[in-house]
Amino acid sequence: MTSGPVQPPGEEPQGGRLEHGLAMPSSCFVMANREVRRQERVAAKYAYIWLRKTFPDGTEHQRLRSESTACPVASILLQDDNGDVEMLHPENLRKLCSGERVMSDEEATFMAVHPGFPDDAWYLPGQGRYWSNNLDEHMVIRFIKPTRVFVLLASLSQEPRWLSDQFHKFRDPNYVQIQLRVSWKLSLSSKLTMLLTGQLREARQQKLRVFRAKSVMLPGEEMRLGGPGLANLNDLPYLVAFKEEKLSNAEMIQQSLAASTGLQVARLNNFNIGRNMPFNIWFSTFVKAVKRNRLAEVRLMLETDLMRPKAVSHLATHDISLAPMEEKEQMLIDVPAGRQHLKMTCLLLDRAACELTYKALKLIVHNWEDVPEAYGFAAGLLITYLRRRGRPLSTVAAILMAMRAEIAQRAGRKPTAALEDALASFSDLQARLMYQYAEAVRLDSTALDPGERMDLLMALLDAAPEAAPAAAPVAKSAVCGSGMGRTKSAVDKLVLGRPMLLHQFRPLRVAFMDKEYAFTAVPLVEGYTRLVWCGREFVQETSKDNTQAMSVLNPTFVFVMLCNLGFANKGAVLLALGMRWWHYCTFSSQAFFNSPRARWLLHLLCNVWFLIIYLQVIHVILPSWWGVPVDVADHFQHSKLNTITVTLFNFFILGNLVETLQFILLRYKTDAFRFLAQEKTTLLFIVVDVFMLVLGVFWVLYINQVIEIDTLTITQLMMAWGSMAPLLWGRCLLVMIPLIQPLGPMLGTMKAMMLEVATFAVPWLVITVGFAISLDVVLAAAGDLAKMSFWEVLLFLFQGFVGDLDWGVVEQIRDSDLPEDMAQALAAYVIVVLVAYSVLCILLLGNLLIAIMTNRYRPEQAKSASIFNFAMATDRYQFQVDAHLLCSPLNVVCFLFSWLPTDRRVKLHPSTFWRWGVTFLDGFTPATPYHVWLPCGHEELPHLFFLTCINPLVWACSMMLFWVHLPFCAVYFATTGRKAAIKQMSALLSSSRRWHSFAVRQGGEAQEAAGGAAGAEGSGALGKRLGADTPLSSRSVRSFASGSDPMASGTFMDVEEIAGLGEQMLGNEVPAPQTRSAALRNAATELLVFPIFACAGLVAYVGFGLVVVVFAPTLWWLAALLWSAWHVMRPLLRKLGQRARRLLSQCFRC
Repeated sequence: MTSGPVQPPGEEPQGGRLEHGLAMPSSCFVMANREVRRQERVAAKYAYIWLRKTFPDGTEHQRLRSESTACPVASILLQDDNGDVEMLHPENLRKLCSGERVMSDEEATFMAVHPGFPDDAWYLPGQGRYWSNNLDEHMVIRFIKPTRVFVLLASLSQEPRWLSDQFHKFRDPNYVQIQLRVSWKLSLSSKLTMLLTGQLREARQQKLRVFRAKSVMLPGEEMRLGGPGLANLNDLPYLVAFKEEKLSNAEMIQQSLAASTGLQVARLNNFNIGRNMPFNIWFSTFVKAVKRNRLAEVRLMLETDLMRPKAVSHLATHDISLAPMEEKEQMLIDVPAGRQHLKMTCLLLDRAACELTYKALKLIVHNWEDVPEAYGFAAGLLITYLRRRGRPLSTVAAILMAMRAEIAQRAGRKPTAALEDALASFSDLQARLMYQYAEAVRLDSTALDPGERMDLLMALLDAAPEAAPAAAPVAKSAVCGSGMGRTKSAVDKLVLGRPMLLHQFRPLRVAFMDKEYAFTAVPLVEGYTRLVWCGREFVQETSKDNTQAMSVLNPTFVFVMLCNLGFANKGAVLLALGMRWWHYCTFSSQAFFNSPRARWLLHLLCNVWFLIIYLQVIHVILPSWWGVPVDVADHFQHSKLNTITVTLFNFFILGNLVETLQFILLRYKTDAFRFLAQEKTTLLFIVVDVFMLVLGVFWVLYINQVIEIDTLTITQLMMAWGSMAPLLWGRCLLVMIPLIQPLGPMLGTMKAMMLEVATFAVPWLVITVGFAISLDVVLAAAGDLAKMSFWEVLLFLFQGFVGDLDWGVVEQIRDSDLPEDMAQALAAYVIVVLVAYSVLCILLLGNLLIAIMTNRYRPEQAKSASIFNFAMATDRYQFQVDAHLLCSPLNVVCFLFSWLPTDRRVKLHPSTFWRWGVTFLDGFTPATPYHVWLPCGHEELPHLFFLTCINPLVWACSMMLFWVHLPFCAVYFATTGRKAAIKQMSALLSSSRRWHSFAVRQGGEAQEAAGGAAGAEGSGALGKRLGADTPLSSRSVRSFASGSDPMASGTFMDVEEIAGLGEQMLGNEVPAPQTRSAALRNAATELLVFPIFACAGLVAYVGFGLVVVVFAPTLWWLAALLWSAWHVMRPLLRKLGQRARRLLSQCFRC
């Protein structure tokens, strides 16, 4: 009904009659004179009286409105992970009772409500479109009455991570969790999904578990609930129920106390001790005293200010760490540190609580023994700062870095005993901090998924300083110039090119710079390195790895599907690996590309390709390797194949050079020369690349007869070309470090040994030259008998050092035509010289070299060095991911297209791609809420190259592993797996037989009688399944099923549940022995059935492979190529469109 003016009974309205006798006046009646208007008001009055008497309960609209006001919820705000927001009102809620729908988009309904569940509860039906929502604030509920909130979760659904913080299991008096029975009516798609997950029977029997809020929500409060989480395929959205509750006395007192917090408290801003100087004047005076190194004046100002109340103290309300704009230094503590004022620096750090910069830290460490005792010496001063400031791990890393640098500078000039003791103490402190952090992460590991754990470790070990907005320098000027206040956290947001404050240092970067093997070998750091190696987005998009979850977040969910269908078991490791690779190139392709592991794989394949081309180039230049003895000078004739081969080799060499320069210039920028000075290997490879590039250009010009080179020069160039081969092949070993991790320490040991040999060569060369001169004098006196020059004598002694000495020279001198006494004297002289050289060089120096090399190789440090090298390689490839770079030679192609504009875009929601029938081309965004941007234009080219190079290769490997298992899977299906398939198909085809549950709280003798009959029937069925002669009582069945009194818990079982229970109990019994004839019949049956099921399994496996492994990835790969190519050209097309619109607008103006 609708309300409105009502005509009294017995009078005909002029405007015509509507429903229920209601009339509306016509236009002429409304526009009448004043008397008519008076009559209209009188008619409305009597109409209202008649309406109240006729409809005492109000109209339908009023009744619905009054019922909605009984709901304790004011509004519910639902947020989707794609940015959509939906507001629900009390009219959208329903009363929780039997027959109501469970889901808004499904036909499942509630059966009899559990007697322990509150009466007259309201609930919000499950929203299917929020099935996999992973937001932290998915639902915001506002209350207008004291309300208790309940969450209803299906039995097969996983518990959201936020559930245990605000809710607990709602139990009956027997401590059994209350569950609500539901009549599930699954659609065909839902049945097929549950069939693939292997839980169709369980899906039909699942109930809604009830979780009760830990506290009552008061009127005006809000409750924020997260989303269902990254759900599996068999998960359902949760339901939220509400029940109004009366406040207890304690809760009323708590509410009144909460309301009383709005009282205003007297402020102490006007409270002064003496004269209150404004901050800008006080700070200017303070800075002048600091610059002039007036210790007494600065100490007096600090002590006086600290005696003031906290509300009016300048040091309590302002952070004076920032220097004024007119100063050259950015931080105040750098003003005395730049002038080498140690005591003033210590005073500002201790009493003024200034932020400590690395420049001031170097001053303190440089004067470590001179820090006054009043501050606790240098160690006590730094420990005080460490306690006061957050991020202690970064601070300790910066202190250790400064100490190591000072010890290296003091070598041989100043004593380092005190610094070495302090270094050991702070190293022990760092180890203790790492242990505490590891314990904290371990305790939180159960509540954190791998993505959250990785973000936490990155914040501890490798967190980049937060960039401040562009207005930060203006704020600094306003603070220091005008004297306005500044909060203590504002200093953390300074825009600094390099880390200046100690808490801005990144401990992992410090370990890389100082080559701290022990730091990277800590399990906490090693675990973080492993996660970074897999990729930040990839870890989050595969957070359910190593589980049996049927979810796109499980990279082996296709393998789990095959196991559920009976084609394999958990022992098929190679098949699982192939399906994992299939997932890498389909569902998680974008995340796999943005991982260091994918960049390393691309780099490895490019290096293999480079070596193949190098062998082909060697074939061009040195044909004798292939058994074709051709004259070198005549071989180099004009040939397109030779030109292409050498040009391609030059292209690779140019790519290597560009890759190294990009990494150094983009990563280290102004510190590039310092990096090259420390990394001699990188510098060597740059020189080799430049030399090989120049040499390759010469070869191309010579092959095409642009320049003429004589035979000798060609031979020399060939020698130079061949001499670079060990270095080119040795560089490939560095690429294999992530694959063979012990290779890193081995190469490091070889490098250290080479340095030791270079150091050892100096004394050996000096001694050997001395002995060579001694021998050269004697051999020169022997005339033509020993025709050896000085260099030949030197080579003779070197051969004796590495091998055996040739004593034939002595016999030649004795058998010479010289006088006998002279020959004997010369022979004796040579013998003495050779014996002395053998003892001094061969025995002593040779054994010394062996001892040095043995001492250099330390097996206990091999593991630490291996992890360190792996972390360095991971960091380098992660930089390529962050900077959108590629390895050689693809980086040259990207560099050629650098003229393309660059932009970024927001990832699209997976539902957008599912509408098109393709996989998540931008990744599974609900699992990566903090990675929402993707590049466009020039920076999208690396992804396009990845799709064309690596993705087909990984896909081909996965298909190969899948089809190789075809006969094994068919045989397994025919022998063992068919049982699981038959069970699933029977569950799909059979109709669910259910009992109607008892409604204990509704009472009724008829219901009790019907329930007793059903219970007796079910107990009889159970008794027959268990082999009992007499049926069990319904009460014992209910008690056996729920583990409690049925009248208290109200939990009952279906026929299917009871049958399953009997099967489980019978499965535990010892099977009865079979007769010989029965065994033979069973064997014959198996032999007859085996070919049929083998053929069926073969056909099903082939069909599954063609659809899932071949057709779908092909379609998705083509869609990914088009999608990536479109985003490569999208910024350029947008720019051209803007220019075209601008030209058209100018033309129209003209």
